[in-house]
Amino acid sequence: MKKRRLLAALMTAAMTISLAACGGSSTTSTTAANSTAETTAAAASEETKAEAAGAVDWSAVDVWDLIDQQELNFKIGIMSSSVSQGEENYRSAIRLQEKYGEDKVLVDTFPANAVAEQETTISKVMAMASDPDVKAIVFNQAQDGTIAAIKKLKEVRDDVLTVACNPNEDYDEMATVADVVLCKDQLGFADQVANLAVSMGAKNFVHYSFPRHMSNQNIAKRCERMKEICEENGINFLEVTAPDPQGDSGTAGTQQFILEDVPRQIKSLGEDTVFFSTNTAMHEPIIKCVFEGHAMYCGQSDPTPFDGFPAALNIEVPEDKKGDSDYMLSAIQEKVNEANENGRVSTWPVSLNMTYVQAGTMYAMLYCSGVVTETKGDAALEALQACYRTLSGEGAEVNYWANNDGKEYDYVFRVLGGQHVFE
Repeated sequence: MKKRRLLAALMTAAMTISLAACGGSSTTSTTAANSTAETTAAAASEETKAEAAGAVDWSAVDVWDLIDQQELNFKIGIMSSSVSQGEENYRSAIRLQEKYGEDKVLVDTFPANAVAEQETTISKVMAMASDPDVKAIVFNQAQDGTIAAIKKLKEVRDDVLTVACNPNEDYDEMATVADVVLCKDQLGFADQVANLAVSMGAKNFVHYSFPRHMSNQNIAKRCERMKEICEENGINFLEVTAPDPQGDSGTAGTQQFILEDVPRQIKSLGEDTVFFSTNTAMHEPIIKCVFEGHAMYCGQSDPTPFDGFPAALNIEVPEDKKGDSDYMLSAIQEKVNEANENGRVSTWPVSLNMTYVQAGTMYAMLYCSGVVTETKGDAALEALQACYRTLSGEGAEVNYWANNDGKEYDYVFRVLGGQHVFE
């Protein structure tokens, strides 16, 4: 039926153009004919896009290949963490820019102190959107100020698709402004980490954070779930307040606190203690102290083999191996063997943050190309699941996210990867 309608539409367009050419001298008739032809052709194009979307077998497609088959007559903007905030976020954005060209992918970064410099974030987003060819903006990590920036953007460019990845701000609030949200499955992750601590034989679990993070209901709820599972299994759970890296002491102050406190905790509690933090700046010093003190580590708050491990363990990464998960896992395993930390250290085998910006950009390109026509519901979910299968095989789960009150959003998607324990 759709093919018949499409054929009829194309025939109508052809006849209209033909009549306009043969007939007459009337400017009005010619203008009307051209207008009709353009409208009919546009309708046919939209129907073709809809049919293309319906024809995709998401269970088997390689999304990179599918994107390469499209005409990318638009630009995608990426607002990324800076190198100091999250190096792998930034490098992943740059790799996407290198893959598709600077004329197709624009990259800018959040200010160093995103909390205090929200106006800077807004101005960067508005500058990006001033290019009429920019049809989507992907935020990764969606730092503080993203909500305000999207609100301002939508006042002048409500046609721009916004994809917020791993929001630092409240998920419910982000859902009021962003078209698509990708976030970590916080409760699933809490179960994963806490149960891993149980299986490792941990006796203590130290959770580092600070008031700004703990005011986020998703982080707070995750902490509660970890504590619940630990206490049910006889693990002593300690919440330790560290300096906020965006506070007066900065990142250096936060890291110095960790370097002093983790050895103190190991001396007091013993080696069978898991250390976990809610902030990227803490990962490197925690990993360093864990290996030196023969303690336990169940992964970062945003799990990845690339964050913290190379610097903490003095792993040299050749330029051609940056972003190579297999290389990094092997290099970490060697360090684990040297430190006799086998079975006591874990992370995800694929970077969560790298897949955020990759999947978010994939989805934006599919949408702007017309291959995907929805930003919510099962059609959007199936496309995103295909993006993650392309990136990490069957190792990641993507589903709808529900808030603490049980309200489910069909355009907010939670992502959970698998744990890799270095045996």
